[in-house]
Amino acid sequence: KELEELEKRRTYEFDTIKEIFDKSDSSAPQYFISIKWFKEWKNFVDGVNKDPPGPINNLRIGLQRKRVPKAAWDFLYSVYGGKPVLPVDEA
Repeated sequence: KELEELEKRRTYEFDTIKEIFDKSDSSAPQYFISIKWFKEWKNFVDGVNKDPPGPINNLRIGLQRKRVPKAAWDFLYSVYGGKPVLPVDEA
């Protein structure tokens, strides 16, 4: 039962993020997310890692980051929490 719930969670998270990326355009607001954290999340949804990652950690100086659509950030933040929130300033 627990494994079944975990698999449902993986599928739900992956499908949600994929749909957001598929529908987003480059003019939409974006946020930075730690590449290390995003890889840990990807390994979780792919079944490589058994456990989900902890809270999003954007704190380290010199952190390698990737841009994600605001909707992806909002979804992942609602599930995992973390800090700080780093909007991409296009101004």
